[in-house]
Amino acid sequence: MSIPEPSQIDTMKAHPARIYDCLLGGKDNYPVDREAAEQVLAAVPTARHMARANRAFLQRAVRFLAGEAGIRQFLDIGTGFPTQGNVHEVAQGVTADARVVYVDNDPIVHVHADALLACDNTIAILADLREPDAILSHPHVRQVIDFGQPMALLLVAILHFIRDAEDPAGIIARFRDAMAPDSYLAISHATGDFDTVAATSAARAYDQAAAPMVLRSHAEVQRLFDGFALVDPGLVQVSQWRPDRDQTAGHPEVWAYGGVGRKVMPPTLRPAGRAAGADLGGPAPPCQAATAAGSDRARDSAQVLARAHTARRPARTGSGLQPPVAVSSRVRRPEPERPRNDQLQPSRSDT
Repeated sequence: MSIPEPSQIDTMKAHPARIYDCLLGGKDNYPVDREAAEQVLAAVPTARHMARANRAFLQRAVRFLAGEAGIRQFLDIGTGFPTQGNVHEVAQGVTADARVVYVDNDPIVHVHADALLACDNTIAILADLREPDAILSHPHVRQVIDFGQPMALLLVAILHFIRDAEDPAGIIARFRDAMAPDSYLAISHATGDFDTVAATSAARAYDQAAAPMVLRSHAEVQRLFDGFALVDPGLVQVSQWRPDRDQTAGHPEVWAYGGVGRKVMPPTLRPAGRAAGADLGGPAPPCQAATAAGSDRARDSAQVLARAHTARRPARTGSGLQPPVAVSSRVRRPEPERPRNDQLQPSRSDT
């Protein structure tokens, strides 16, 4: 196990992963982290319960993904300290061949994860969500994750530490574009929708931490699922996402949204059966152009016959129909000495 250099560890600044560990009752934290956690609890006394509810959401989401969704590879970014019911334990409890990559940017978290989580089909790396290309190209990630096959990206309780200026939607889009169709994205995110004053006060505890907390509304969190179709029950409080019977909480208790979405084909792709160039404004293939030209001629002929037929019918009153189109007096009548049976005869009203 490699020990991080002292310069890599800032014990004078709280870190979100260590604050979260404190709220969960863990011991891998420092006085500065515990002080921040106490500030959170002062604003929101049920914060410990919320942290546990978020952890339970992660476990239920992984069970769904490994079971019903058939996912066999997981990329968990913002891992946090190892605790009971880690991703690989839950996933491999459903299917033994599940593979997991854990990612965190805290050197202390990484040391613990590397020591306690790394095993068969599981690895931990030190990297930052804000640098998606570094994660996607990491040799250890490539060793475990086959991006040509469906996978699950787990962003649980981490996106609310990404500022708007750091473009969380753009970060997710970079991962989404590298993921195969039918891959999944799981997100949980803190919100102030249920008690703006208290939630904002709790978020201030992170102002001096390694990453401030950004509360987002339901609509803002849902936009992070761009390119993914939410599975039932959609984006809801984490405690209400497919809860176990013993894991239910009321409206005011859990101020975080959670959801799971499946990657769908980009909406810009043309529907099946449409010819190349038709949707993009380009020229149609020659065979299609010829067919279209013939269709145009047939349509023009039909319109001429329809106008002639309308002209020879008497107007119907009270029917709500448009009045018949008058035939121009300049239309040349067929020569009487050369009648053609296949043409319509002029109506008596024209003679």
